[in-house]
Amino acid sequence: MPKCNARDDWFFKDDMQGYKVSDWGRKTDCSSEIFFSIYICTVDVKKGFQSLTQYASTKKHKQNAHIKLNIKQLTLTTNTTTTIENNSWIEDTLVEKKHDGIVEVFQTMFPNAIPKGFSMSRSKLTYLITDALGPYFREELIKDIANEYFSIIYDETTNSGGNKELQVLIRYYSTSKCKIITQHLQTMFIGKATADILSEKIVSAVENANLSLTKLLMLGSDGPNVNKVTRLINDQILHCRSKNLINIGTCSIHTIHNAFLKGIDKFGENAEQLIILIYYYFKGWPTRWEEFETILDKLKLPIRRFIKHVPSRWLTLHDSANRVLENWSAVEYYFLKFIPQHKSSVLPTNSYKKITEFLLIITIKCEMIFIQSSAKIFIKYTGTMQKSEPLVHVMYTELHSLLCTLVGRICRTEYIPKSFFNTKVDDLLTVEKMVAVKDIAVNNLIQEEFKEKKMHLRCLEPSERLKSRSCNSILKLSNNLPFDVDDDILLDEWKLLQLDKDEKESDLNRIDIYWKQFFEKKNSTNSLKYPNVTKIVKSCLSLVHGSADVERNFSISGKMLTDERACMNERTLNALLDTKDSLNHYQNKPQLVLITK
Repeated sequence: MPKCNARDDWFFKDDMQGYKVSDWGRKTDCSSEIFFSIYICTVDVKKGFQSLTQYASTKKHKQNAHIKLNIKQLTLTTNTTTTIENNSWIEDTLVEKKHDGIVEVFQTMFPNAIPKGFSMSRSKLTYLITDALGPYFREELIKDIANEYFSIIYDETTNSGGNKELQVLIRYYSTSKCKIITQHLQTMFIGKATADILSEKIVSAVENANLSLTKLLMLGSDGPNVNKVTRLINDQILHCRSKNLINIGTCSIHTIHNAFLKGIDKFGENAEQLIILIYYYFKGWPTRWEEFETILDKLKLPIRRFIKHVPSRWLTLHDSANRVLENWSAVEYYFLKFIPQHKSSVLPTNSYKKITEFLLIITIKCEMIFIQSSAKIFIKYTGTMQKSEPLVHVMYTELHSLLCTLVGRICRTEYIPKSFFNTKVDDLLTVEKMVAVKDIAVNNLIQEEFKEKKMHLRCLEPSERLKSRSCNSILKLSNNLPFDVDDDILLDEWKLLQLDKDEKESDLNRIDIYWKQFFEKKNSTNSLKYPNVTKIVKSCLSLVHGSADVERNFSISGKMLTDERACMNERTLNALLDTKDSLNHYQNKPQLVLITK
């Protein structure tokens, strides 16, 4: 049988699946092969067009074509009416299709602006970025900095290639953009990350950008272990100017991170280890997960896999602990009942022994809840401070709020200092200054563990909100409302609210007017200070306390729907009542109502 080569007219034929061959097929350098973009492979067409239709009729091709060629993928196309006889156009089109349709995209975006014969390949795009776009944007960056003062932010890590990679970023005020900009300055591969090498590379990055060291404000780094780098560069700075680098400390997020890890070492280490053990017990064992999935389904729990916790990245601990708690009843059943009854071969393994050892600790679930609850305090701070916008002006306020939150969980409100500069921890954590154990407010999950159930609305009373018992009351109110509010965040907001003073002009005769002062308060980042408390209090004040309101409305309706007007219809009565109520908002003065077109 004679061998066939791919013909140009094939690409305009129907593939018998509702698509043209050109939608998914392209020529290759080999004349007897066609590239299938649907599942990235080449097909031999020596047997003719039938080879294409056979491949196009496979189940795999149909499924991928439905996904990738669906109109919902918003594929850009051109409205061309050129006929097959125009062989030169066909050839150009087929050559262009070798570059993943980028030329057609450009032609659609910029009609009549793309020259005939224009092509774009991976190597050409790399060349354009390396030799044209990159240098252009770097030059624009250097122009933008001009005579501005700037800070340098740096960090190093081992990349996927096994090299030490140093990233140097620059932070400055951009006059052209009228805001603070943090932008990449230079990346370098280094053999070792000693202080001498780091300082040398950072200085060279500044000099390579034709910037002056005299304009350097500070170095931003992740922790105090790199203080020598700052000293070395500062020594160079002092040779060209009289003032040292500004020192407002290293990354506060890392400092907070280390503090959290210290706390976990004291209480929470067992729960952390259990989280890691459970994750790796199922990782790479599909049969184990299938067994556990069956138990989840039996207990009517959502099918959600465990989340990996990396000890060096503590932010993962919160979500990992939360997932274990979500599956807690299934975890206990699987390891303490199912395996002993059905999987005796697993019992001698070290991983199983360690997991069951932790699960049998009577306080392990409370410990799990505690570390999840504690992580939220720190996540709130790190979530704020990870933004790229300038936040140095709120660092003190945010750190003070964090410390107040931490201390407020165990200390009496009146002993929480307004400033922590001269406060010694030992002086603060004394018996008379700390809350009695029975009065310590904890989130609802822990309360349920200890079977404590109380409910109070009196915490909304101005004189009551400052009392320690109001903390548990607001949590109970929250858990009885038809929406979810995080217990720990709500509790922290309430503790901070207890430190706030009442405004003198507050109308204590109306509780909603009294609480309005707290609804509108904002924090240092200009966001609402007590969003969750606001939601709870507004909802609680909306609860019905009697039927006087509806009786009063009957009286108003009776004055409108009199014997003389007994034929009034519902539409008219509703309109009258609506108008009456609405005029109350305008002090019953119609002239205050805005008349619109």
